[in-house]
Amino acid sequence: MVASSCSNLAMNEPSFWGQGKEYNSDGLKPRPAANGEEGDLWSKVHSAWSQLGVAMVEFGFHRFGSHIQEAWKDFNLGAEHGAYDARSPENSIFIPYFLYRWKDQADRAAGFGRAPAGGTIVRAFLAGHRRLLSPMVAEIAQIAMQQPFSFYEIIASQPGKGMRVQEIFTGQKFDVRERSTSACVRHGDILYGQITPMAEIAAMAFCSPLIIPPRMKPEIIACRRMFKTLFGARDRGLSKEDLPMVEEGIRASYLRIRNQLEGNPGDNVSRQGTAKEAPALKAESKKTSPERGTLVRHTESLEFSQKEVDAWVHKKLSALWGRTPLQAMKDADGREAVAALILDYERKAEASVPASARPDFSALWQMLQPAKKKRVVRASGLRTVEALQPRL
Repeated sequence: MVASSCSNLAMNEPSFWGQGKEYNSDGLKPRPAANGEEGDLWSKVHSAWSQLGVAMVEFGFHRFGSHIQEAWKDFNLGAEHGAYDARSPENSIFIPYFLYRWKDQADRAAGFGRAPAGGTIVRAFLAGHRRLLSPMVAEIAQIAMQQPFSFYEIIASQPGKGMRVQEIFTGQKFDVRERSTSACVRHGDILYGQITPMAEIAAMAFCSPLIIPPRMKPEIIACRRMFKTLFGARDRGLSKEDLPMVEEGIRASYLRIRNQLEGNPGDNVSRQGTAKEAPALKAESKKTSPERGTLVRHTESLEFSQKEVDAWVHKKLSALWGRTPLQAMKDADGREAVAALILDYERKAEASVPASARPDFSALWQMLQPAKKKRVVRASGLRTVEALQPRL
């Protein structure tokens, strides 16, 4: 495995489970800020997250520390991952889950739809300390206990300045101004974490240490297709109100992806946090199924010759639900999945093949485009017929 060059990134942030990466809340239409206003608001939100993080950790581990192993098992949806390890890189996502989203046995026993909103720890914290908190800290805590964890795709990144992300299930876009994570990701990468939207600004409060490569996006799209069927939302798509009801399903998808990447020795696994490999993840790597491995490796098995690249469009792939790339291009989900696989394919070629010997991926895209129609005028005059233009 190859660890990310951003080693120890998460640990370098004040309160790494409340990093305070700020977004414009409406995403596509940034709100103009008066001189100095944006920086002042950024500082206030960052400070509020830091205060909340310190207070929540102290309160959570003092009152509920004995439940940490139970919460670790719940986070992993009951799968055996050994004892909780305070040094695990997964703590950058597990600790926020424990503090803001985890429910104890009493809350879970209430059943779906009847359990109180938010995690057990943050509700207990607010019940006893709300009057001591500033309005902004209290607002952040309230939002964090209600917002589900999800997947965010990097649309664009300016290293050291910021990045633009899209929530994969709803399509909502956000612009973030920050330094550390933007230096570690690029277009097509995916992060699993939580965004906490406020009235004028939103924060990507925390995320998994794993930078998910584009080739894993079809796994997430398959999850989205399942949820859309569940909600009868194939036409309208999913809304942000739908996500809390399927949060465990989203986390199950993250765990599958994590285990696939950790379980494939040939993968270059990039992390935002520490370069150490978690013992629990190392143990789980032995359990990866052959079928899942095939999904991960189907682009790696191809040779980087133009002939192989051209033949790829006719191969049935498990990542495309048993369809060829040509067949998958017939619907929106398939086109999105194909684009992610080609991006991953291009990355592998860039990393292993000299520029002069790389395949022409623009020709691959041309092969995937639907045949264009042209009008052919018969000699008889006004009457015309439609003929398909041959593929290039």
